[in-house]
Amino acid sequence: MDKLTTLHIGTTKTGSTSIQDFLAQNRDFLNSKGVVFPKALGTANHNSIPVYVQGKFVEGRLHARQNVKTEEDYEAFKNRLPEALKSEVAGLDPDHYIISNEHMHSRCFKPGHFRRLKTLLEPVLTGRKVQIVVYLRPQIGHVVSLYSTMLRNGFITTIDEFIESKMSGRAHDYFNFRVLLKLWSKAFPEATFVVRPFADMGGLEHGVLSDFLEVTDLAQYSDQMVFKPRQNESMGPWSAEALRQLNLLDPKLAPDVDRAARRWLRYELPSGRPQPSIDVARAFQDSYAKDNRIVCKKYFNGNSAPLGVDWSKYEAPPQSYEPKPEQLIALLQQISKKH
Repeated sequence: MDKLTTLHIGTTKTGSTSIQDFLAQNRDFLNSKGVVFPKALGTANHNSIPVYVQGKFVEGRLHARQNVKTEEDYEAFKNRLPEALKSEVAGLDPDHYIISNEHMHSRCFKPGHFRRLKTLLEPVLTGRKVQIVVYLRPQIGHVVSLYSTMLRNGFITTIDEFIESKMSGRAHDYFNFRVLLKLWSKAFPEATFVVRPFADMGGLEHGVLSDFLEVTDLAQYSDQMVFKPRQNESMGPWSAEALRQLNLLDPKLAPDVDRAARRWLRYELPSGRPQPSIDVARAFQDSYAKDNRIVCKKYFNGNSAPLGVDWSKYEAPPQSYEPKPEQLIALLQQISKKH
């Protein structure tokens, strides 16, 4: 049987963290079964990959997480990372390597990016079949979920402003799956592409993780591996707007109070999603209609459902997510413990 390398490239906001945390938690067991999830690229999320493929120092969270804060840091990182991966896999010839980073979907789009990616991953690609796994969801759901993440990182614009900023140029291509798959198919013509509809994962026992185990032939070991309970970290519209207002504060709250408030908004209020205006939402989704049809024809046998949208969820008035009195008391108790 051919040796296999799986590249899981995202997309973002399709459960990648759950997959990566699971693989890291079960790394030793997987090793015993001939499946290697390398540490050199990142303990769980292989976040060093998108930093490396840029080929230069860029200020941003991904670089900072690799402790790359200057051009000199980047040069050292660029020289160190390939050697670290080579050293980790030296002498190994497992049945299966798994590489996972959702930012590959957006950070690899130039020929130079792909050249550097292939150079970095040469030790786990050479002489192997390559399988590229990617999950797709309707663009409007994708951008709304991304907005929630941006709020948690200090974003201050409204959701409609955020969506409208993604209507052209590279920002628009970020959500264009035809562009994504065309670029990766050209860079990896030898690879098998496994393109999966994220919308189908909600009913599975472990969500997208259950599907990932199937497509990587790891489901056979499910009874022997450790699963964490599924967590829903999505925010309702009340929580999202409260967090946006918190980001706008000047001066900021005391650090301990700010942390307690953010945790409360994220984890202790009802889940949901921010709600854009229906006109903005439709315009954004419609801008991908032609390209989505091409993707569905090629990868979903012409079935448009995987990238279809249930507009009733966006047309309905937003649900009330005001905190209950006991939830407010819980926040006050958290703050009181700090003082």
